[in-house]
Amino acid sequence: MAIIYIILIVIILACIATIVFIFVNKLPDLKLLDTTTLHEERSLVAKKKIVAERLSRKAVEAKKRVGSIAKPTVNRVSDAFKNFHDKILEMNDNYIREKQGEKTNAIKKPTYRELLKKAQESFDYGDFDESENCYIEILSHDRKNVEAYERLSEIYAAKKEYGNAEETLKFIVKVLQERLAKGDSLEYKHKLAVVYEELGTIYRHLEEDKKALENFKMAVETEPRNPKYLDELLEISIIVKDKKLALETLHQLKETDPDNKKISDMSEIIENMK
Repeated sequence: MAIIYIILIVIILACIATIVFIFVNKLPDLKLLDTTTLHEERSLVAKKKIVAERLSRKAVEAKKRVGSIAKPTVNRVSDAFKNFHDKILEMNDNYIREKQGEKTNAIKKPTYRELLKKAQESFDYGDFDESENCYIEILSHDRKNVEAYERLSEIYAAKKEYGNAEETLKFIVKVLQERLAKGDSLEYKHKLAVVYEELGTIYRHLEEDKKALENFKMAVETEPRNPKYLDELLEISIIVKDKKLALETLHQLKETDPDNKKISDMSEIIENMK
């Protein structure tokens, strides 16, 4: 143990000797160090730091001032450019519309009378599709043109498209009823009677006799002294075996058209009805 203590003491002494040696060697340099000079250097560093901070603050302030001054100018330039751009787009759109207008005007559209004439001629020649197209073109400009709808119903009936004919005639009834609600008109009442009669005929084709009966009745109610409507109502009333209605209609027909050759035959049929 004594040997270990001796070795530790030797090591400690050697460390102390090394420190003393280093201190003695550096002593001349420490003597040369002037405390005044050290203070000046520290002051210089502090001044530089203060100046740098001041310059930085001034730069930020200058940037803000320049921004506040330049921003309105930049905005005005930006707005001016945008307006110029919009103007160019508008001029381009106008140019395109003018060109399209020139092309449209170059193709002469048929007048209403020309379309009607072409539609009727096509119908007479049996070109129902072309006739239909003409009336549809008319309706694209006048959605409630009763005449065009009437002709369309005739086309559908001729093509045996009874479902289309039915819907077309029902729409005409709606339009005419609206017009009659605004004021009485003999013209509208006559057209309405015609449409009811045509609907009755369509339902006869569809073998819907009860609907046919109702529409023939409406036709007679609208024009009570029309022999054609009375004759059709009398016939359908016999078909559905409505003896009471048949007798009433026969009586009206005798008063309206006493020379009608069907009266005697119809009278006999009605008498034999149960």
